[in-house]
Amino acid sequence: MKEDRSRMLKSFLNTGFVLAVIVFVLGFMLDARITAKYGGIDLRNRVVGARCMMEGIDPYYFKWSQDKSDLLLDPSDDRDWPISRVSVPPGILILHTVIAEQPYRNQRQMWFIFQWALLLLSIFMLARSTDSEVKFKSIWMVGLIFIGGSYFWRLHVERGQIYILYTFLVAVAYWIARRSFKNSSIVGGFVLGLTASLRPPVIFMGIPMVIYKKWKMLIGVVAGVLCGLGGSLMIGGLSLWESYITAIRVLGKIHSGILPTGSGSYFSSENIEGMDNLAMSAPIPFYNSSIQDLFIRFFGIRLPSGVLLISLVLVLLFISVLLFKFRAKSISTTVLFLIGAAIVLVSEFFIPAWCFSYNNVMWLIPLSLIIIHTDSFASLASPPLILLLIGFFFSVSFVAYTPQNIISDGAITAYVAIVTFSILRKNHQQEIAAMCS
Repeated sequence: MKEDRSRMLKSFLNTGFVLAVIVFVLGFMLDARITAKYGGIDLRNRVVGARCMMEGIDPYYFKWSQDKSDLLLDPSDDRDWPISRVSVPPGILILHTVIAEQPYRNQRQMWFIFQWALLLLSIFMLARSTDSEVKFKSIWMVGLIFIGGSYFWRLHVERGQIYILYTFLVAVAYWIARRSFKNSSIVGGFVLGLTASLRPPVIFMGIPMVIYKKWKMLIGVVAGVLCGLGGSLMIGGLSLWESYITAIRVLGKIHSGILPTGSGSYFSSENIEGMDNLAMSAPIPFYNSSIQDLFIRFFGIRLPSGVLLISLVLVLLFISVLLFKFRAKSISTTVLFLIGAAIVLVSEFFIPAWCFSYNNVMWLIPLSLIIIHTDSFASLASPPLILLLIGFFFSVSFVAYTPQNIISDGAITAYVAIVTFSILRKNHQQEIAAMCS
């Protein structure tokens, strides 16, 4: 009987793995066609921002005019907005300077390859973090089918988004932190700190490090943040960071309805760098699942940025209390990163900014860590699994319908939160039982 179950499981995994490869091939081909057809409107604003920075122009407040080169024209930038569409920290713009002088057509193609390469490398590192063939193939199935085959990955690639870079760097940090060489936890923390300097919410992964007294890793995180910020300050200067901070504040006021969103006045998008599709985007429905937008949609209430930030602080305090209450004396690197990834996942909803579907590529981290930590394949079949299945059902498709996005976001987030808490409670109970025996 046991051999029959093992044979069935192996057959299921092999079939799923083959399906994952098929989904990967189809998805890659579809993304290649989409990339050729559309202009990558989110990539464009970062490219223009990097080029402005290289010319000594403030990228966060730049507005194109007829006397400027079309190399600096972002056709999706509303002329009546008080700021440009650039909303990434200076560190991201500095990274883009590596290829900024290339023709935009080349950059668009390079970024398409870059996104898929980072996704595959992220899956590879996470899958290689386990010696179990079952877990190895399960992570590849999750990565290729439920991430690479999802509508939000189509959106991520088509827009030319950058969240897969943050996912990759967190995967690198985890992979290094579990190595056995000396000070691996410091190096892993350093990579995590660099990531936080590019994507600030990642800093919340330091919360469980404080509670579990992982001081070496925390030192690495602090060093990484300081190096990331220090490097961007030396290259871009203090004024660039000051401009970024003020622009983000303006953006928060726009989200809150304090400032108008613009009049819809754009520059011509014809023949920009020899291309006529830079303002074109694929008709892939997406949904802003931020707390701020949900209150506007369902209650007609505009939450100020201050209210959102206070709410975030309260949520983080609540989570910290739970972590402290169910704290065990020892914790694995996998669970430590899982807790941190779950906190980041929750915090994204409270940030006074758009929380669009392409953010969801970062689901790869907590879902893979849950698989790595799981004792057996059968233990995954717990009651919360229904939430995961609902989330996957509404996210895995090559097309999407707007209402399903929020269902998928809520279900997956709830699944990760519940399973993470269950792991904490189980570890805590096992430690108490060991002390009493």
